[in-house]
Amino acid sequence: MDTSCPELFGSSTSGVLSSLQAKKEERNERSGEERFPKVYKGAEAFVYIFEDFVVKERRRKAYRLKTFDEAIRKRRTRLEAKMLKRAEKEGIAAPHIIKTSEFCIKMTRILGKHIKPNKVWAERAAHLLKKLHSASIIHDDFTPANLIATEENKGSGKALPSLFIIDFGLAFVSQRIEDKASDLFTAAQSFKPYEGVFVRAYNDEVVEERYKAIRKRMRYVKD
Repeated sequence: MDTSCPELFGSSTSGVLSSLQAKKEERNERSGEERFPKVYKGAEAFVYIFEDFVVKERRRKAYRLKTFDEAIRKRRTRLEAKMLKRAEKEGIAAPHIIKTSEFCIKMTRILGKHIKPNKVWAERAAHLLKKLHSASIIHDDFTPANLIATEENKGSGKALPSLFIIDFGLAFVSQRIEDKASDLFTAAQSFKPYEGVFVRAYNDEVVEERYKAIRKRMRYVKD
């Protein structure tokens, strides 16, 4: 398996990547074996998960002209890195960037589990989304699949696990109410049947009014 950024993987793992196959990885997961790297192929990128770091690589799309394809991948990689750095600067729980290249981002791995929608997580996730929006970050894919609850620290009593947001591949900067409301709509829908809990916990009358308008439009389209 070729990669456009072998320097981000390190000498100890580059050899593994050259022979790793996605189907073999899937079989490993089904058998319950914990093997690294774990490889996931998304719509626009490959994600390699190691024990203590993650590499996200935007690969070339064969159907696009090479120069056009490279420009798109470079721009999206730069923007995602910018969003991650902005989130960290604002104190938002998200992966820390270790190193970047033209088409790849190496970041810390968040150890924990993806959350399942319930009342408590809906409220906490809404607060996290509000914090992103306060930093003018529109995530654009804020769903339980991109939210990870870290393990509780031993000896921390009844402290709740920290909640991290990952995958800033679609994120962008905006202060527009419409963008925030659209982000809220996507997030709230993904937390059904706790959609109402999510919106109330977000607690912003202006954004909520626009959210209701978007929700009404979507219902009209479905009907």
